[in-house]
Amino acid sequence: MRQKILRISKARNNAAHASLQSYFDRISHSLEDRLSEYVQMKKYVRIYGESKKLLEIEKAVNIAAGSIYEINIDKRLDTNSMKQLLKLLEEKTKELTGLIRNKPKTLQFKFVHQVIKSIHIVMNNLIQINKNINRVNELIPIIKALLKMPDKESNYDNNAILLEINNALSVSITEPNLTEIKNGLTKERIDLAQYDARLLFEHMNDVSDKLIGLLNDKLLLIIGISEFLIAGVDDDGANDVTAMQRLPDELRVLFLASSLFDIIYRIKQIRANIKGIFNNIKLCLQIMNSERLESQYQGALKGGTPSVYELLASNTPRLLQRIKKSIIETAPGLDALELKLKIDTLDLNTIIRMTYGLIYEKANKVWENPYEME
Repeated sequence: MRQKILRISKARNNAAHASLQSYFDRISHSLEDRLSEYVQMKKYVRIYGESKKLLEIEKAVNIAAGSIYEINIDKRLDTNSMKQLLKLLEEKTKELTGLIRNKPKTLQFKFVHQVIKSIHIVMNNLIQINKNINRVNELIPIIKALLKMPDKESNYDNNAILLEINNALSVSITEPNLTEIKNGLTKERIDLAQYDARLLFEHMNDVSDKLIGLLNDKLLLIIGISEFLIAGVDDDGANDVTAMQRLPDELRVLFLASSLFDIIYRIKQIRANIKGIFNNIKLCLQIMNSERLESQYQGALKGGTPSVYELLASNTPRLLQRIKKSIIETAPGLDALELKLKIDTLDLNTIIRMTYGLIYEKANKVWENPYEME
């Protein structure tokens, strides 16, 4: 009978593993000895990167203050007249649509169809202008009220305004709900009615001052960390402030900056909307005055009280007269701002996105965010 061979397994790398484990343990102990240095360096890099962004944001605000004297579009659009105009234009487009329904796509069809299309563009631009005017006029008094607040507070937890700003930005960065912020101002007994909707270059300078103050705080932090890293001198956090104390006021300053950029962006949009309206009115009038347009359609476009022709040639320009004048007065400042930003290799969209990125981090306490640019 054959004797059964006993099989014994044997690991090959016991010694190698033990040797490597020893090396990595020594590395781990070495890292632990320098953990505080690593943490401080990581903090240094983050604050430095944040400060560079804040510098660019402050530069853009400072350029805006040196370019735009005033933004004032309060009471520049009669809302009731606009609603009536939109209603009449809507009725006319329905009539014109019925006129060409089931008709062959001849040149006359194309003429009327283009008029309908242009009227819709005019209507959409009017709605957008009204929306932007309302937002700008709502933001400016809030900015003025926030600029009057003291820079430092001993207890942020009890400040209704800062809490509401934080809550609003946590929900939406691009268009935060202003109602809750206004409620916070009311709780702090701040009457918004005392502030008008006229934004001057001085207010932009005030926003720049707030950013400079924020940058000074960051600089103190960086200096403290630098001393620790270079000389091993620990300031025991003398220049540091906990996030819960620091973030609310930082968010207020960033909200001021983003609101200012939002106002400038909306003024640019209003200018583009007005240009779009008048370009489409010009196209419609060319069609309606064309000798190639048959009398049947001439009558449909120029007949009635009011006629399509009258609504576009007279009523719409009259409605936009005051807002157009205000935008024309602001236009040189806007153009100067864009040119100066371009010279500094910046643009408004980049700055807005940079501001949104910092707000996202601080409002959500998330340090990697979708607004971060490569």
